[in-house]
Amino acid sequence: MTSSIRLDIPPRRQWSHGHGYCGETVLQMFGLYNGAWISQQLVRDVNHGEYLIHHVTPEDDQQRRPQGGGGGGDPLVTLTTLKFSYDAWDHENAPQHQFPSYCFWIKRCLLQGFPMMFRTKFDEFFAGHIMPIIGIDYSHENAYDERDTIYYYSLFDQEIIKQPLSELGSDPAAPPFCCIWGCVPLNVCWGIAITGILDEDKVCLPVRLTVAEWDEPCTAYGIKARDMMGRVTVQELTAGTRYILLRYSSHVDVPIRGDATAFLSSNYASRHDFTAKEHTYVYKDPIAINSNGSTYYRCVANPLAT
Repeated sequence: MTSSIRLDIPPRRQWSHGHGYCGETVLQMFGLYNGAWISQQLVRDVNHGEYLIHHVTPEDDQQRRPQGGGGGGDPLVTLTTLKFSYDAWDHENAPQHQFPSYCFWIKRCLLQGFPMMFRTKFDEFFAGHIMPIIGIDYSHENAYDERDTIYYYSLFDQEIIKQPLSELGSDPAAPPFCCIWGCVPLNVCWGIAITGILDEDKVCLPVRLTVAEWDEPCTAYGIKARDMMGRVTVQELTAGTRYILLRYSSHVDVPIRGDATAFLSSNYASRHDFTAKEHTYVYKDPIAINSNGSTYYRCVANPLAT
Protein backbone atom coordinates (compact mmCIF):
# COMPACT_ATOMS: atom_id res chain seq x y z
CA MET A 1 0.00 0.00 0.00
CA THR A 2 1.37 3.39 -1.03
CA SER A 3 1.03 6.49 1.14
CA SER A 4 1.62 10.07 0.03
CA ILE A 5 2.78 13.34 1.52
CA ARG A 6 2.30 16.62 -0.38
CA LEU A 7 3.24 19.87 1.29
CA ASP A 8 1.18 22.87 0.17
CA ILE A 9 4.07 24.72 -1.44
CA PRO A 10 3.43 26.29 -4.86
CA PRO A 11 6.17 26.75 -7.49
CA ARG A 12 8.30 29.85 -7.81
CA ARG A 13 10.64 31.09 -10.53
CA GLN A 14 14.27 31.84 -9.82
CA TRP A 15 16.32 34.72 -11.18
CA SER A 16 18.72 33.40 -13.79
CA HIS A 17 21.57 35.93 -13.65
CA GLY A 18 24.50 35.81 -11.20
CA HIS A 19 25.04 32.08 -11.80
CA GLY A 20 21.40 31.54 -10.87
CA TYR A 21 19.44 32.18 -7.68
CA CYS A 22 18.25 28.61 -7.12
CA GLY A 23 19.21 28.38 -3.45
CA GLU A 24 17.82 31.85 -2.79
CA THR A 25 14.51 30.95 -4.44
CA VAL A 26 14.15 27.73 -2.46
CA LEU A 27 14.53 29.73 0.75
CA GLN A 28 11.91 32.18 -0.54
CA MET A 29 9.50 29.26 -1.07
CA PHE A 30 10.16 27.80 2.36
CA GLY A 31 9.84 31.24 3.93
CA LEU A 32 6.34 31.61 2.49
CA TYR A 33 5.49 28.16 3.81
CA ASN A 34 6.42 29.46 7.26
CA GLY A 35 4.73 32.87 7.05
CA ALA A 36 7.53 35.04 5.66
CA TRP A 37 8.31 36.83 2.41
CA ILE A 38 12.04 37.02 1.69
CA SER A 39 13.47 38.53 -1.50
CA GLN A 40 15.96 36.45 -3.46
CA GLN A 41 18.35 39.39 -3.34
CA LEU A 42 18.06 39.66 0.44
CA VAL A 43 19.09 36.02 0.82
CA ARG A 44 22.16 36.64 -1.33
CA ASP A 45 23.00 39.84 0.54
CA VAL A 46 22.72 38.16 3.94
CA ASN A 47 24.85 35.27 2.68
CA HIS A 48 27.46 37.67 1.22
CA GLY A 49 27.27 35.83 -2.09
CA GLU A 50 25.62 32.92 -3.85
CA TYR A 51 23.56 30.75 -1.48
CA LEU A 52 24.74 27.15 -1.64
CA ILE A 53 23.99 24.21 0.61
CA HIS A 54 27.62 23.78 1.59
CA HIS A 55 30.97 25.55 1.52
CA VAL A 56 32.90 25.57 -1.74
CA THR A 57 36.60 25.26 -2.38
CA PRO A 58 38.55 28.28 -3.67
CA GLU A 59 38.73 26.57 -7.06
CA ASP A 60 34.95 26.11 -7.19
CA ASP A 61 34.46 29.71 -6.14
CA GLN A 62 36.64 31.01 -8.96
CA GLN A 63 34.75 28.85 -11.44
CA ARG A 64 31.48 30.54 -10.51
CA ARG A 65 32.64 34.17 -10.38
CA PRO A 66 32.82 34.83 -14.16
CA GLN A 67 29.05 34.22 -14.30
CA GLY A 68 28.30 36.46 -11.33
CA GLY A 69 28.19 33.75 -8.68
CA GLY A 70 30.69 32.74 -6.04
CA GLY A 71 31.38 34.23 -2.69
CA GLY A 72 29.03 33.34 0.09
CA GLY A 73 29.35 32.64 3.76
CA ASP A 74 28.23 29.77 5.95
CA PRO A 75 24.80 28.67 4.64
CA LEU A 76 23.68 27.57 8.09
CA VAL A 77 24.60 30.92 9.64
CA THR A 78 22.54 32.58 6.92
CA LEU A 79 19.56 30.41 7.86
CA THR A 80 19.90 31.46 11.49
CA THR A 81 20.22 35.12 10.51
CA LEU A 82 16.98 34.82 8.53
CA LYS A 83 15.41 33.19 11.63
CA PHE A 84 14.98 29.71 10.14
CA SER A 85 15.28 26.53 12.16
CA TYR A 86 16.66 23.61 10.18
CA ASP A 87 17.97 20.07 10.02
CA ALA A 88 21.05 19.73 7.79
CA TRP A 89 22.25 16.45 6.32
CA ASP A 90 25.70 15.73 7.77
CA HIS A 91 27.49 15.10 4.48
CA GLU A 92 30.91 15.42 6.10
CA ASN A 93 30.44 12.61 8.62
CA ALA A 94 27.79 10.31 7.20
CA PRO A 95 29.32 7.02 5.99
CA GLN A 96 29.74 6.68 2.25
CA HIS A 97 27.96 5.55 0.12
CA GLN A 98 25.43 8.06 1.50
CA PHE A 99 22.58 7.91 -1.00
CA PRO A 100 20.32 5.28 0.68
CA SER A 101 20.54 6.83 4.16
CA TYR A 102 20.21 10.30 2.64
CA CYS A 103 16.97 9.33 0.90
CA PHE A 104 15.63 7.82 4.13
CA TRP A 105 16.44 11.13 5.87
CA ILE A 106 14.50 13.00 3.16
CA LYS A 107 11.49 10.79 3.81
CA ARG A 108 11.66 11.33 7.58
CA CYS A 109 11.79 15.11 7.07
CA LEU A 110 8.77 15.11 4.76
CA LEU A 111 6.78 12.86 7.12
CA GLN A 112 7.29 15.51 9.80
CA GLY A 113 5.99 18.21 7.45
CA PHE A 114 9.41 19.70 6.70
CA PRO A 115 10.29 20.66 3.12
CA MET A 116 13.90 20.23 2.14
CA MET A 117 16.34 21.53 -0.43
CA PHE A 118 18.66 19.17 -2.26
CA ARG A 119 21.52 19.60 -4.67
CA THR A 120 22.21 17.71 -7.85
CA LYS A 121 25.29 17.63 -10.07
CA PHE A 122 25.41 17.72 -13.84
CA ASP A 123 28.93 16.33 -14.06
CA GLU A 124 31.89 15.35 -11.91
CA PHE A 125 32.81 18.99 -11.42
CA PHE A 126 30.93 21.60 -9.40
CA ALA A 127 28.08 22.47 -11.77
CA GLY A 128 24.68 21.59 -10.33
CA HIS A 129 21.28 22.82 -9.23
CA ILE A 130 19.47 23.34 -5.90
CA MET A 131 15.77 22.46 -5.84
CA PRO A 132 12.94 22.01 -3.30
CA ILE A 133 11.43 18.62 -2.47
CA ILE A 134 7.80 19.03 -1.38
CA GLY A 135 6.36 15.51 -1.44
CA ILE A 136 6.88 11.78 -1.55
CA ASP A 137 5.00 8.57 -2.36
CA TYR A 138 6.21 5.70 -0.18
CA SER A 139 5.32 2.20 0.97
CA HIS A 140 7.46 1.89 4.11
CA GLU A 141 8.04 4.63 6.69
CA ASN A 142 11.10 3.19 8.35
CA ALA A 143 13.44 2.18 5.56
CA TYR A 144 15.03 3.30 2.33
CA ASP A 145 13.09 2.07 -0.69
CA GLU A 146 14.29 2.87 -4.19
CA ARG A 147 10.66 2.62 -5.37
CA ASP A 148 9.73 5.73 -3.35
CA THR A 149 8.91 8.69 -5.57
CA ILE A 150 9.74 12.30 -4.69
CA TYR A 151 8.10 15.49 -5.95
CA TYR A 152 10.06 18.65 -6.60
CA TYR A 153 10.21 21.83 -8.69
CA SER A 154 12.86 22.90 -11.19
CA LEU A 155 12.38 26.64 -10.35
CA PHE A 156 12.06 27.45 -14.06
CA ASP A 157 8.42 26.51 -14.69
CA GLN A 158 5.31 25.62 -12.69
CA GLU A 159 5.37 21.90 -13.45
CA ILE A 160 5.94 19.55 -10.56
CA ILE A 161 8.54 16.86 -11.27
CA LYS A 162 7.87 13.30 -10.15
CA GLN A 163 10.88 10.99 -9.94
CA PRO A 164 11.57 7.59 -8.33
CA LEU A 165 14.61 7.39 -6.10
CA SER A 166 15.98 4.65 -8.32
CA GLU A 167 16.54 7.31 -11.00
CA LEU A 168 17.65 10.16 -8.73
CA GLY A 169 21.09 8.92 -7.70
CA SER A 170 24.03 8.46 -10.05
CA ASP A 171 27.80 8.61 -10.24
CA PRO A 172 28.62 12.14 -11.58
CA ALA A 173 31.56 10.74 -13.53
CA ALA A 174 29.37 8.26 -15.41
CA PRO A 175 26.92 10.08 -17.68
CA PRO A 176 24.37 10.07 -19.16
CA PHE A 177 22.18 11.16 -16.29
CA CYS A 178 18.57 10.10 -15.90
CA CYS A 179 17.29 13.58 -15.06
CA ILE A 180 17.69 16.79 -17.04
CA TRP A 181 18.26 18.66 -13.77
CA GLY A 182 21.16 16.46 -12.79
CA CYS A 183 21.41 13.61 -10.32
CA VAL A 184 22.32 13.26 -6.66
CA PRO A 185 25.83 11.81 -6.24
CA LEU A 186 25.89 8.38 -4.63
CA ASN A 187 28.83 8.89 -2.28
CA VAL A 188 28.31 12.40 -0.87
CA CYS A 189 24.88 14.09 -0.76
CA TRP A 190 23.76 17.56 0.30
CA GLY A 191 20.48 18.71 1.79
CA ILE A 192 18.86 20.99 4.35
CA ALA A 193 15.33 20.66 5.73
CA ILE A 194 13.62 23.81 6.99
CA THR A 195 11.77 22.96 10.21
CA GLY A 196 10.19 26.37 10.85
CA ILE A 197 10.93 29.86 12.12
CA LEU A 198 13.00 30.01 15.30
CA ASP A 199 10.78 29.96 18.39
CA GLU A 200 12.78 28.76 21.36
CA ASP A 201 9.87 28.96 23.83
CA LYS A 202 7.28 27.40 21.49
CA VAL A 203 4.70 30.19 21.77
CA CYS A 204 3.97 30.86 18.08
CA LEU A 205 1.30 29.20 15.97
CA PRO A 206 2.11 27.82 12.50
CA VAL A 207 1.58 30.48 9.82
CA ARG A 208 1.49 30.18 6.03
CA LEU A 209 1.76 33.09 3.59
CA THR A 210 0.73 33.13 -0.06
CA VAL A 211 1.00 35.80 -2.74
CA ALA A 212 -0.66 35.71 -6.16
CA GLU A 213 2.53 36.19 -8.17
CA TRP A 214 4.81 33.20 -8.74
CA ASP A 215 7.80 35.31 -9.76
CA GLU A 216 9.72 38.23 -8.28
CA PRO A 217 10.73 41.33 -10.29
CA CYS A 218 14.48 41.19 -10.84
CA THR A 219 15.71 44.54 -9.55
CA ALA A 220 19.23 43.76 -10.78
CA TYR A 221 17.86 44.19 -14.31
CA GLY A 222 16.31 47.53 -13.41
CA ILE A 223 12.80 46.13 -13.00
CA LYS A 224 10.82 47.96 -10.34
CA ALA A 225 9.98 46.04 -7.17
CA ARG A 226 6.35 44.96 -6.88
CA ASP A 227 3.74 45.48 -4.17
CA MET A 228 1.92 42.21 -3.43
CA MET A 229 -1.14 41.42 -1.35
CA GLY A 230 -0.55 38.66 1.16
CA ARG A 231 -2.95 35.99 2.34
CA VAL A 232 -2.05 34.69 5.80
CA THR A 233 -3.31 31.38 7.16
CA VAL A 234 -2.86 30.60 10.86
CA GLN A 235 -3.12 26.94 11.87
CA GLU A 236 -3.55 24.80 15.00
CA LEU A 237 -5.86 27.30 16.68
CA THR A 238 -8.25 26.62 19.56
CA ALA A 239 -11.80 27.78 18.89
CA GLY A 240 -12.87 30.59 21.20
CA THR A 241 -9.30 31.68 22.01
CA ARG A 242 -8.11 35.20 21.23
CA TYR A 243 -4.94 35.61 19.17
CA ILE A 244 -2.74 38.37 17.83
CA LEU A 245 -1.13 38.23 14.39
CA LEU A 246 2.03 40.33 14.28
CA ARG A 247 3.64 41.64 11.11
CA TYR A 248 7.36 42.51 10.98
CA SER A 249 8.89 44.61 8.21
CA SER A 250 12.35 43.00 8.50
CA HIS A 251 13.84 39.69 9.56
CA VAL A 252 16.05 41.68 11.93
CA ASP A 253 13.05 42.58 14.12
CA VAL A 254 11.60 39.08 14.53
CA PRO A 255 12.09 37.65 18.06
CA ILE A 256 13.34 34.09 18.40
CA ARG A 257 12.55 33.59 22.09
CA GLY A 258 10.24 34.85 24.83
CA ASP A 259 6.60 34.47 25.79
CA ALA A 260 3.63 36.15 24.10
CA THR A 261 4.16 39.31 26.14
CA ALA A 262 7.73 39.53 24.87
CA PHE A 263 6.50 39.29 21.29
CA LEU A 264 4.00 42.09 21.95
CA SER A 265 6.87 44.23 23.25
CA SER A 266 8.96 43.64 20.13
CA ASN A 267 9.42 45.93 17.14
CA TYR A 268 6.50 44.73 15.02
CA ALA A 269 5.05 46.93 12.27
CA SER A 270 1.35 46.14 12.72
CA ARG A 271 -0.97 43.74 14.53
CA HIS A 272 -4.29 42.08 13.86
CA ASP A 273 -6.41 40.77 16.74
CA PHE A 274 -8.93 37.98 16.20
CA THR A 275 -10.87 35.26 17.98
CA ALA A 276 -10.60 31.81 16.47
CA LYS A 277 -13.85 30.20 15.36
CA GLU A 278 -12.18 27.02 14.16
CA HIS A 279 -8.72 25.47 13.87
CA THR A 280 -7.57 27.74 11.03
CA TYR A 281 -7.94 31.45 10.35
CA VAL A 282 -7.38 33.29 7.07
CA TYR A 283 -6.43 36.96 6.99
CA LYS A 284 -6.01 39.08 3.88
CA ASP A 285 -3.62 41.80 4.96
CA PRO A 286 -4.73 45.18 3.54
CA ILE A 287 -1.14 46.43 3.71
CA ALA A 288 0.89 45.46 0.64
CA ILE A 289 4.14 43.51 0.85
CA ASN A 290 6.99 44.98 -1.17
CA SER A 291 8.95 42.33 -3.07
CA ASN A 292 12.29 43.98 -2.33
CA GLY A 293 12.95 43.00 1.27
CA SER A 294 11.34 40.81 3.91
CA THR A 295 8.02 40.62 5.75
CA TYR A 296 7.37 38.10 8.51
CA TYR A 297 4.13 37.12 10.26
CA ARG A 298 4.05 35.57 13.73
CA CYS A 299 0.95 34.63 15.72
CA VAL A 300 0.64 34.31 19.50
CA ALA A 301 -2.24 33.83 21.91
CA ASN A 302 -3.41 37.07 23.50
CA PRO A 303 -1.80 37.03 26.98
CA LEU A 304 -4.47 39.41 28.32
CA ALA A 305 -7.38 37.17 27.36
CA THR A 306 -9.26 35.69 30.28
